[in-house]
Amino acid sequence: MRNNTNYYRLNKQTKKVIHICPHCSYSTTGPKITLKHHILSKHTEECDRPFQCQYENCDRGFAQKSNYDKHLSKVHNKKIPNGRNKTVLYYHVSMGDNEPSTKKTHKRLEFYKKNIILTYQKIDNTIGMGSFHYDMRFGYINVESITERDILNNVVRH
Repeated sequence: MRNNTNYYRLNKQTKKVIHICPHCSYSTTGPKITLKHHILSKHTEECDRPFQCQYENCDRGFAQKSNYDKHLSKVHNKKIPNGRNKTVLYYHVSMGDNEPSTKKTHKRLEFYKKNIILTYQKIDNTIGMGSFHYDMRFGYINVESITERDILNNVVRH
C-alpha cells in the first residue's frame, strides 16, 4: 500500500518521489502534505493562513491547527479539549451539484432524499461507508457532520 510508513522509508532511500518547494530549495521525500505545511508556514502571509486567531486585536494566523491550539492556550489562556467530543453523532445530507450516471448511484440518491439525517450505523447497515464517501467525493451529495463538540459549542453560544 502506498500510504504507509514503509513506502515513505523506501522512498526516502530511493528518492523516487521528491516534492520540491516552488519558492525555495526545500524538498521532501515524505508525504505531499509535508510540502503543503512548509509552504503555508514559510511562504504564506499570516493573514492568508487557514487558521486565524479570532480574538480581538490578535492578527496571528497559523498553517496547522495544532499550532493554533497552542497559541490559544498560551496567549489567550483558552483551554482546548484534547480529542474529546469529535465523534460524529450524525450526518446532515443534502444533494450535490453533480448528477450520477449509474442506476446504483441514483438509487442511493433516492435513499439520501428520504433520509437527510443519518447515523454511522444507518449508513453502514444500508449503503455502506464506502459508497457514502464515494458519493461525497464525486459531488453527488454534500455532507455536514455533527459532533458532540458542535452541539455543546452551539448551546454555549446561545
